[in-house]
Amino acid sequence: MTRLEEILEVACKLYYQQGIKSVSMDDIAESLAISKKTLYNTVSNKNELLILVTKNLSSIFIKSLHDINERNNITQKEKLKHIAKFILTFTCENFLFIQQLKNTHRRLWVELEYDQHTAILKIMGPIYQELRKEKLLKRSVNKDLLNFIFLGMCKVKKDHLNSMENSQKRIEISELLIDGLFVNIEN
Repeated sequence: MTRLEEILEVACKLYYQQGIKSVSMDDIAESLAISKKTLYNTVSNKNELLILVTKNLSSIFIKSLHDINERNNITQKEKLKHIAKFILTFTCENFLFIQQLKNTHRRLWVELEYDQHTAILKIMGPIYQELRKEKLLKRSVNKDLLNFIFLGMCKVKKDHLNSMENSQKRIEISELLIDGLFVNIEN
């Protein structure tokens, strides 16, 4: 792990635990057991660090979606379920940071949301085309509906986060919803 990766990991952890505004560069240097000078040799200021943490989060989201999409050993329906589970889990795990970003650094939040939505739309287009070509989706299911469902998974409310049980229920509901998009080929 590079020095920058270590810094991003610790900064993320502290931001989640204490809040973006509460964490200082001193806190980050202390948590890493490095001097502030060493920290500032890698990252010039707290704003740059926050930008890097946000971009790193975006990269993780995009790479994970891409990795799921590249899996050839699962059906398209299973792929949609894996994508849904990932989006819901990612959104819940990062909810507090994303909300803080939205409230304190709106431009970064907008960029993160844009990156997430762009990645989802980029992946859903080809999946939809393949499912439509294979006539696996119900006629009433169009590309806009599919996009709406998956983009909506990025929107979790604070009251949805109160337990792992609720998180698992959301995943189960998303799987049922996805099953409902497909024609029933069993006679």
